[in-house]
Amino acid sequence: MVDRLARTGAAVTLAFAAAIVAVALTTEFDQGSAPDPTEALVEAWSATRTMTHRSVGITERTRESTGDVLRSPVEVVQRAPDRLLRQHGEVRGRRDDRVLDCPAPVGGDDPGCRLGPPGETFESVVARELAEFRALVTRDAPLYEVTSAGDRCWTMRRTRYDPRSGFGVEATLCFHPDGPVAGALASVRIDHGDVVESTTYDEITADVRDADLEP
Repeated sequence: MVDRLARTGAAVTLAFAAAIVAVALTTEFDQGSAPDPTEALVEAWSATRTMTHRSVGITERTRESTGDVLRSPVEVVQRAPDRLLRQHGEVRGRRDDRVLDCPAPVGGDDPGCRLGPPGETFESVVARELAEFRALVTRDAPLYEVTSAGDRCWTMRRTRYDPRSGFGVEATLCFHPDGPVAGALASVRIDHGDVVESTTYDEITADVRDADLEP
């Protein structure tokens, strides 16, 4: 889920995006430091994509026309340059500058993990993701308009259809308010129309051990 949110948009220049990452790495998350909801959300998203944290929760996918609900545990572990997403029996992420992929077992057979060849660095990947996210909510005609939805929460409302609209018709993102995990994504709800996806992380810690990053 957390990775699906990142698959959006076209990038602005890497140099500009890298500057965003540098700010996120060297300044503490502070909602009040941004002059408007859009910039505040960009700051929050920057922080959660770079900070060290381990987040455990539940994802629910609800089809409103039928009431059917699918639930799945989810775990995100991040400590630059490593990041793992555990969900649906599979593990995906990055180890150093290599893509890690551990597909879910099929028919009792465990395909094991695959580690791709060296590629983009963690910094360049995050810089590209942040540039793509910023492009969705800024510019003269943003794809999403951003409004405040309470303490450390923001709502993104789509202004028009676009293939880049990975945040659905409407999405609400909330971030942990304080302590060592301030700025970590606490919950996200994405309304795709008939299908609503929501993830809530009820366990978030800044203590990431080497064992947590093992697939």
